[in-house]
Amino acid sequence: MGIFRYFRYLTNKHPGCYTTIKKVHEVPRNTLSNQNTKGVECVLFDLNAIIHPCFQKVFDYGSQPISYLMQEKKLKMSYEELEKWAFNLVTKKIEEIIYYTKPSKAIYIAIDGVAGASKSNQQRQRRFKNAKNPSTNPYNFDPNSLTCGTDVMDRLCKHIFFFIKRKKQYEWSQLKIFYSDMYVPGEGENKLKLWVEQQKYNSITIISPDGDVIMLALLIAKNEVYIFRENIFDNIDGDYFLVDIIKLKTEIFYKIGGTSIDSLAEPEKAIKDYVLFHFFIGNDFLPHIPTLEIANQGIETLYECYVQSAKEGGFLIEERLSKAFINKRHFIGLLENLAKLEIKMLLEKHFKKCTWQDRILADNIIIGKDGPMVNFENYRKEYYTKKFKLQYNDDDPKLLEREIKCVCEEYIVGLIFVLRYYLKSIPTYSWTYPYHYAPLLTDLAKYSKDIDFDITFKVDPPLSIYESLFGILPFESFHLLPEEIREKMPVKIQLDENFITDFEIDLDGKMYDYEGICLLPFLSYDKIKRYFKNIKLSEERVDKLIRRTKVYIF
Repeated sequence: MGIFRYFRYLTNKHPGCYTTIKKVHEVPRNTLSNQNTKGVECVLFDLNAIIHPCFQKVFDYGSQPISYLMQEKKLKMSYEELEKWAFNLVTKKIEEIIYYTKPSKAIYIAIDGVAGASKSNQQRQRRFKNAKNPSTNPYNFDPNSLTCGTDVMDRLCKHIFFFIKRKKQYEWSQLKIFYSDMYVPGEGENKLKLWVEQQKYNSITIISPDGDVIMLALLIAKNEVYIFRENIFDNIDGDYFLVDIIKLKTEIFYKIGGTSIDSLAEPEKAIKDYVLFHFFIGNDFLPHIPTLEIANQGIETLYECYVQSAKEGGFLIEERLSKAFINKRHFIGLLENLAKLEIKMLLEKHFKKCTWQDRILADNIIIGKDGPMVNFENYRKEYYTKKFKLQYNDDDPKLLEREIKCVCEEYIVGLIFVLRYYLKSIPTYSWTYPYHYAPLLTDLAKYSKDIDFDITFKVDPPLSIYESLFGILPFESFHLLPEEIREKMPVKIQLDENFITDFEIDLDGKMYDYEGICLLPFLSYDKIKRYFKNIKLSEERVDKLIRRTKVYIF
């Protein structure tokens, strides 16, 4: 997921950084590669992005076009036959991509394992939103089956394991193959980044359509780095994109003034800063700043303000004792420059085309002699009291300010969490940002001066795959939980606010309904642990958890 509209932005602003590839009519079977694309030493799969479209194609849900002629045939098939068809589509897609990317030394395949609490809450919101407006299919297939910990995913992991074993005997016999399935904790993208940084391969291609993977790729120190992804744009000819990350790094470095500003003369540090300030626009762990959007020149605004503050403050990121920290002076300078533009950006946001009007903003637009203005103080008060449910008291006006400062503190902690996740690995599996919205830039600039940036996270281990599955699924999908868990869950869970089905989806200021913010209570790491305190898993499931948490090497 990551950064909404970011790849479209790259194709428009950096057209020299990608090439397109057309599919051949049919990929030859038992052939490792073709002669039309440049090969690399290692190809890395973030496989979940391939799994979902394959299942959508077989079970007729999601964005895949439906063939009603084919549907008649499928309705005569058993579930087991349909599932096997989907599994085979996944492995066929792997073969096809290997043919185009031509690895000469290694293949690494990663499937999402247990994610941290912050990402799990995002996954949870998506699944609850889908449960509220379910996409029907005639096969009674639950798309939540493709969540880490289900029996469907267990069978798929095994299917891929035996597929790799067969390929290793013939076409892939000269390659080393590494396979990290769902039993290895961590998101696929982070697993592959950590793995490749420990290897000596100098040229790699990453298979993923996610915008945040581009950010991860920018941080990989290799001579050649590419991203291979399907083309979803009608106005660009070709079936696949091959994005040259090294070229992209060079163009970004020039764009932020790295060649003309002495304080930005180190390319790798400048690129790390670029990744950090893009967290304001989107990432998988924090909501984006409400006034910064790609469609509203948000990236250009960040460039401009970053360069202004860099001339005095230097780089945003410092690395000490193998940990990443934010340079407080430069960061506050960046925030102050952005805050000066916040009212202007709010006006631009108000007049931008959208399907659902931002009601708080619309109520605070004033038409004066000099044109439209924002009643910013009132907008700010309403934004926090209505969106965050913070308290405002006329007898104690500082109460709201104290609460806003707490929001800003949590957001700064979140930025440091995301920074360390991208640069190193997940700092802890238990942390999550406790709000659905980000603070305003004005308040981040105001309160950052008093916030301690020297953050230490309490290191908590990942949940088990079954604890994680329980924490992500809506009640309607509890049939996907193992029977021994389902039977022992207390009846009161149906009354728990964390499993309500009647919740609001906030569409203020949005163009499309899938952009809506799901206002679901957050489910904490500790609460999940409490629910599982007295649940005993079967010996078979315990055995899986113990034996299979390793990367397979073929």
